[in-house]
Parts: sequence; C-alpha cells; structure tokens
Amino acid sequence: MAFTFLGGLALLTTARRRQLDRVTVVPAAVWAFVYLGLGHRLGDWSVVPAWLWPVGVAVSAVGVALAANRWRDLPTIDAKARWRRMLSVAGSLAVAAVAVAFVAT
Repeated sequence: MAFTFLGGLALLTTARRRQLDRVTVVPAAVWAFVYLGLGHRLGDWSVVPAWLWPVGVAVSAVGVALAANRWRDLPTIDAKARWRRMLSVAGSLAVAAVAVAFVAT
C-alpha cells in the first residue's frame, strides 16, 4: 500500500524544492512510476481498497505536472561536484531498471 503513494509524494516534494535541477527531477519521476508498478504488482488488492492505486497515480501525475511546469527554468545540473550528482542519478536509474524488471516478471 505504501508503494502506491511513496513515489508520488517524493516527486511532489522534489518538484516543490527551491534548489532544483533537471538531473534531480528525472530520477524522481522515474521512481514515482516504479513505485506505482511495485504497488500494483505487490499489493494485496483483496485486502487493500482498490481506490488507493488510482489516488497514487493521481499524486504521481500532479508531481509530474509540477515538475514539467518548472522544466524550462531548471538548470541541467546545479551542483558543485557534477560527477557525483551524475553518478548518483546513474545508480538510481540502474536500481529503478532492476525494480522494473522485477515488476515485469
């Protein structure tokens, strides 16, 4: 159940930051949808109310809309150690790919 909201809420929090860059937004959006997939796949929907998943989708969609609204004004990378930020993003996306592969099986 928590997976349904976790990614969307994290994306909403990220999209509302004052200091934000595109390299931070992309993995946050990816994780929002990975968590939705995990929530859908792993949720015990015979116990959890079915309306929770669509609400999680809506929270994620609002987060994406907020991030997309700010996209033009965001710098690509806003960090002193750019290589560290890129390494962090690459690692996050690699873990997300593994999670997607898990959900797809």
